[in-house]
Amino acid sequence: MKLPFVSKRNSAKKSAKSVSKCMRLWRTLSTVFGIPTMSPWRTMNSNRASKLSLNQPSNKSPNPNLSPLWYTKRPSPQHPNPQKKKWHKPKLAPVRRIQSYPYATAMRKAHANKKIVLIKIRSDNCPYCDELDTTIQSNSTVKRLIQQNYLMVSKNISREALPLGIEVQLTPSLAFIRPDTKQVVMITPGIEALGELIDILKEGAQDGRRNGYLK
Repeated sequence: MKLPFVSKRNSAKKSAKSVSKCMRLWRTLSTVFGIPTMSPWRTMNSNRASKLSLNQPSNKSPNPNLSPLWYTKRPSPQHPNPQKKKWHKPKLAPVRRIQSYPYATAMRKAHANKKIVLIKIRSDNCPYCDELDTTIQSNSTVKRLIQQNYLMVSKNISREALPLGIEVQLTPSLAFIRPDTKQVVMITPGIEALGELIDILKEGAQDGRRNGYLK
């Protein structure tokens, strides 16, 4: 049995007529029920286009003055991540070089300012004396103790006599003088260690505060 021949032109005309009928029916329904006048084919195509636009990433930022990176890496306010502040140890102000005074000047100033006269005694060809001189001028703890409590006098027993009849057999030595009564409070011969020096300076300051001749 042979099928009737249908030309392409006739099939195209029939499809066009069916499409036009559907369009007229859609317009009638939209007028009666208040539906927006848009064909279902246009609605379908617009939905498809919107889905495609959502799936494709956009390189444009909403604000042309800001880069897209600002939007992708903006921190979330719900989960703040503040950086911890590092604790820094406060730096102490550097102490100036210890000044050595003549004996009479040191006694007068110490009496006026209620400090102790510290006589540093050394001799020639004395390596421990050189080490003590370097430590006094370089160690910050020693310098602060001397600046706060003492006025220093430097004496060399190889070249000059000591005041108040002081005599020492070993060098380096330290002599502590009370300026108001000119009394020798303490003599420490043969200092060789830093810890020993710091302890002696603290002991002299404690005695001065205890007996009222150190401010």
